[in-house]
Amino acid sequence: MSYDELPSVNKIIGDHLIVIFSKPSCVYCDLAADLLTEKNVSFIKFNIGDYTDDENFDDFFTELIEKTNQKTFPMIFMKQKFIGGYSNLKKLLDGIDK
Repeated sequence: MSYDELPSVNKIIGDHLIVIFSKPSCVYCDLAADLLTEKNVSFIKFNIGDYTDDENFDDFFTELIEKTNQKTFPMIFMKQKFIGGYSNLKKLLDGIDK
């Protein structure tokens, strides 16, 4: 998913059921996306690396950190609620499969 201009974090998580905020070369971001794909779950992967030159990037990144209280990636939201990173997603999906 790509936007012409950098939207707010709230706009992104409000527009999509599941959002993975990722950064370039993030193995756990890729694992989270692969896991959702494997489970046939629809999601978007928002790579913040595509927007580092945007004049609003610092505000966007600050908003993301404030919403998640973390600086590590991936940052995964489901139904506008922050669920954590890859290990949290895996535990959640493993619990659904049982």
